[in-house]
Amino acid sequence: MEIPIMTNTDQFQELITCVICHERYKDPRILPCSHTFCYKCIQKSMQDGKFTCPLQDEQIIEQNDIDNLPTNRTAKEMVDFVLHINPSLDKKAYLPCENCNELQAWNWCEKCGTNLCETCTQSVHMIKIFQSHVIVPLASKVLSFCSEHSEEKFKYWCTQCNTLVCRDCLLFKHKDHTFLPTKDAADEVTANFEKLMQEVNGMKRNLMQFSTTMKNAIERQREVVRHEMQEAAHLFANLQRLLEERKCALIKELEDRQVETMKILAQQQMKVDEHLKLTTVQEFCIRKMLDSSDPIQILKFKSTLAQNYQEFSDQYHRIDEGCIIQRHMFKRDDKDLEHLADMILRLGNIKSKSYVVKKDGVTVKTIPLDLSKISDNRTDVISKEQNIARGYKLLLKQPMKLRSIRVHSDHIGQLVGFIVDENNNLVQKGVINSVNSMMKWVTIPVECELKNNYGVLVLPPSNNGSYTYKNGDNQFRKVNENCSVKSRLCSVANQLILGSPLTVINNTHSISMIIDVEE
Repeated sequence: MEIPIMTNTDQFQELITCVICHERYKDPRILPCSHTFCYKCIQKSMQDGKFTCPLQDEQIIEQNDIDNLPTNRTAKEMVDFVLHINPSLDKKAYLPCENCNELQAWNWCEKCGTNLCETCTQSVHMIKIFQSHVIVPLASKVLSFCSEHSEEKFKYWCTQCNTLVCRDCLLFKHKDHTFLPTKDAADEVTANFEKLMQEVNGMKRNLMQFSTTMKNAIERQREVVRHEMQEAAHLFANLQRLLEERKCALIKELEDRQVETMKILAQQQMKVDEHLKLTTVQEFCIRKMLDSSDPIQILKFKSTLAQNYQEFSDQYHRIDEGCIIQRHMFKRDDKDLEHLADMILRLGNIKSKSYVVKKDGVTVKTIPLDLSKISDNRTDVISKEQNIARGYKLLLKQPMKLRSIRVHSDHIGQLVGFIVDENNNLVQKGVINSVNSMMKWVTIPVECELKNNYGVLVLPPSNNGSYTYKNGDNQFRKVNENCSVKSRLCSVANQLILGSPLTVINNTHSISMIIDVEE
């Protein structure tokens, strides 16, 4: 006798269960504090026209605001998806035990052809002559028989119609169609599920890293604003009464902007945390299929899991793109005290700089400048070129803050990006260890202030790769209003040491390069 046991039940139930009614979510609503409860539970828990979050975060919702609380679609989809995968979890789908007629039936004996509750399953089949009977969940019994031929079990998978069929189906409706035994078809689906499991685990690791980064970013954001507010308070404390009104105005501006930034971070945090929960459900449901020995159950939900996984994957990639926040700084403007009375209305200002919050950290938002030659449609490949650095000389109207260099390459090993000044002396460099074997954009982090006549070059120390280029000339060409470039080449025989002079010459090969600079 075999009675399948659901794994990870406690963890799974926690994700889809309201902490107030201890049942699966019904119309789940999410609070500003990111906690979720059933809509009716919120209404029933009102006291003096207010609902206080029971999870001790001091979040209070007025009665008039309850209807405006957004639906937690992730929680709702988790409940709907799980009930679709396992209808036996739905309390509405009630069938009585055919042995005692008192308790709800959860199992089915194939030999007896009887619906049984858990108690009767154990008691009846403890008898020796019944111990060879096969016990399956009641939901599996419903899924095992053909809906058109109620006496026939599903035994085949129609590859043309992509559906389960019985013997009679193959004789009539699916005559002349190609088919596979359910076991063979299920083995193929199981192999695909194993690949999906690996992808889900990878996404889960990234989301956990993203969640940690988001929490650190929130704390850092608080620290940054707290520090700037202290600076503003210290300055205005010395200016006494004349500056008091201005001080309050600037602090309020900081607080207002902080609310906007924290809202973005909180929303992103909520998306990451909710999607992280969803990975557990995805992992659980796929694992349930992988652990199942019933090919019917595996095939029945193949399309459902595949469609759900595609939506889940699309949501994950949107989250993985990160979010943009503003960092706010108080600019100190010390003037002579005798002139402060006239300057009081315009003294001090709040400046903001855009940052990108991604799973691996918080970085300044940059804009890409594509230095590659674009007039020639033909793209060639430079390969197996050792100790030759290629790049561009920059003609700038205004200096730019460089954050990284991107090159279209398939090099495996070190890639060095470096900057030379107007005298071709090395002023900065960055190194990345590339493991990429396909031709794609590889990013080399290099931070440097680019000035007029500076050069940006990339060196692959080894010859085990290539990068793309287009034929060019030795003339400057315009990239944007501030920047023009021309192709350059440098032979590097020795180790790159900051301050060392290099020989940089003109070059007609315009390699594919993008530089990321601050806005």
